[in-house]
Amino acid sequence: MDSAISVVAGGPLNALFQRLLDASAFPFVKRLALPFGVEKEAKKRRPILSRIQALLADAEERQIKEESVRLWLSDLKDVAYDAEDILDELAYGALQSKIEDASFFTRKRKLTDQFRGFIQSKGCKQMEEVGREYLNDLVSRSLLNLVRSVSIKSGYTLQDLTHDLARSVSGADFLEIGDGKSHKNVEKVRHLSCYMESFNFEDLYCFKSLRTLHLPGDGFRHHELTDHVLTIPPKLFESLRHIRILNLCGNHITELPESIGNLLQLRYLDLSGTKLERLPKSTTRLYYLQTLMLDHCYKLVELPSDFGNLVNLRHLSLDECSVSIPPRLGRLTSLQKLAHFKVGKEIGRRINELKDMIQLQGSLCISKLENVVSVQEAKEAELKTKRKIHNLQLEWEYNDVESWQEGIEEEVLNALQPPTKLKELQIKGYCGVRFPTWLGDSSLSNLVSVNLSSCRCRRLPSFGQLPSLKELHLEKLYGLKKVGREFYGDGTVKGFPSLQKLAFLDMPDLEEWSGLEGDISHVSGIYISYCSKLKGLPLFPLTLERVMIQLCESLATLPSFSTIRDLTLSGCDEQILSLLQCLTSLSSLSVSKFPKLRSLPNGLLQQLSTLEKLMMIDCVQLTSLSEEVGLQHLTPPHHLQSYNCLQCTSSFHEDPSAARLQLSNCSNLNCLTGLQIFTSLVSLTLVDCPKIHSLPVERLATLQSLTISGCPLLKEKCQDGDEYW
Repeated sequence: MDSAISVVAGGPLNALFQRLLDASAFPFVKRLALPFGVEKEAKKRRPILSRIQALLADAEERQIKEESVRLWLSDLKDVAYDAEDILDELAYGALQSKIEDASFFTRKRKLTDQFRGFIQSKGCKQMEEVGREYLNDLVSRSLLNLVRSVSIKSGYTLQDLTHDLARSVSGADFLEIGDGKSHKNVEKVRHLSCYMESFNFEDLYCFKSLRTLHLPGDGFRHHELTDHVLTIPPKLFESLRHIRILNLCGNHITELPESIGNLLQLRYLDLSGTKLERLPKSTTRLYYLQTLMLDHCYKLVELPSDFGNLVNLRHLSLDECSVSIPPRLGRLTSLQKLAHFKVGKEIGRRINELKDMIQLQGSLCISKLENVVSVQEAKEAELKTKRKIHNLQLEWEYNDVESWQEGIEEEVLNALQPPTKLKELQIKGYCGVRFPTWLGDSSLSNLVSVNLSSCRCRRLPSFGQLPSLKELHLEKLYGLKKVGREFYGDGTVKGFPSLQKLAFLDMPDLEEWSGLEGDISHVSGIYISYCSKLKGLPLFPLTLERVMIQLCESLATLPSFSTIRDLTLSGCDEQILSLLQCLTSLSSLSVSKFPKLRSLPNGLLQQLSTLEKLMMIDCVQLTSLSEEVGLQHLTPPHHLQSYNCLQCTSSFHEDPSAARLQLSNCSNLNCLTGLQIFTSLVSLTLVDCPKIHSLPVERLATLQSLTISGCPLLKEKCQDGDEYW
């Protein structure tokens, strides 16, 4: 309990005085003090602030028990907040004069260029890192619970005891207003939460000291309330000028008043889930704004043209929002989150706007790369310096192949080399013949996932040299005809030391895939689809467990798959089925889209003694699974499924160990011969089998689940009180 008191009670006022102490040394404060002759007086007051701060740690704990200390701290807090407001207003004026000076950003960029490379990190933590440490500390002390939600946002909740303690310590600072609840001492309230279905904004005008206004709506939870529009009066933001945090998420707001520009000290603005189409132009005067949440603002079409004036913006969240990004975004050098950057040809929208945005982190998608006008601009983006980006998407969107710029595109991609700590990379629509060497360079040692799609390369990079690569997804590589030794690396190291999943999808020109025995030594799943010209596969390792081969009509041979447990074959040559007898570890087999297949090869299932699940799908000429197939030799219990096998007229003979049987869309199936000997059957499903007219249900003693749909001849016998009820 003592630790809880020290965490909840200690710190808020102490931290506020630390900010005042730091602020008194700000250069702009010194410049203001000098012409008024109070520089010496300011220096004299700094030791006094330090002594006050030293007393606060003890006083903030003693207020729990001593009323006199609490009252003294309350008065001191009022003075400190007023002083902070004054300093913020002074700092705002200094910042405004810089932003309005057109040469400010040019001089700032020149200085950044001069010192880039000389400044070494000293381990200084950003406020987000410190905040995460505080949250983790509170969770570890059981003062907070992490609540994960399937809705829009997750968050933290206070333990009941901690909540009561925090309310006791905070006194009149915090207030929650609900329906029918009165409130008093509003001049002391600095943090206000309103949870009401309807309220009068005029009731909020008297909260002159307010710093936090939490006013969430029901838009995320109750979409049927979309007709109720919330109108915010201009006077609200004229009255509450000291707000630092404003949360209006989920409210049905169609517009904000221009008076929001009066909130000069605003740091956090959440407008997620609102109906806004535009932001007021005055929002570009919120120079202190650090976080702007616009998630799920489906109607938002644009941001103000001077959006780049928000030089302190650190988080811009636009999830599920198709708003176009304004020009001059490169001014936002503190920005950490930018999910999508669409390249334009106009000045202010070009890719070199990313140059000074070195704080970007997480995921970044750069689209419309066909608009890059020169290789130099791509180099100026300096993606390699964005060390905190872990997921990078690079996208070209050509309307036709002829419109791409031959030669320049390969150089552009080469100039967009990502940071070495990158974990996931996606490249889409690239029309170059070759990929840059960095894509297969072992320096990308943290890369775990690569996705190439809709590219026209003729040769793959040496992906085998990426030491941490776990997933490789290659799709619609139209110019690729051969995958050879270069795919695995230069031979100095064993290729693909970490690869687990490999996918070759929709490559109509791929004819040959060769490799060396022992390559791809750890892969467990391979997926090959729509490779109509592919004639053969390389040897795969003993770790391979899952294989899917779909619509590869020219593939007539298979390597030894002795360890495979899960195999899917779809739309291939029938000859390939005769090669399955060697798959002695197979537990699941799916055979689909073999339009001429009448029966599985004789004795096939007898060899697959470990098979537990057999699915026959869209084999329209399949007549039955006869005894010669070896169905009776399958390991009990097992699961049999048949879908859209139109010519089946009788079902599975001599298979007493089947536990689950599912038959769907077998339009010619009229009876289930031998069903009575299914002594282990627990589940039977019949869907869209219109000719089935009877079931020996009285002999299915083990049956636990029976599902019948689209079987009209059975429907009459399954009514309440009828034969099968």
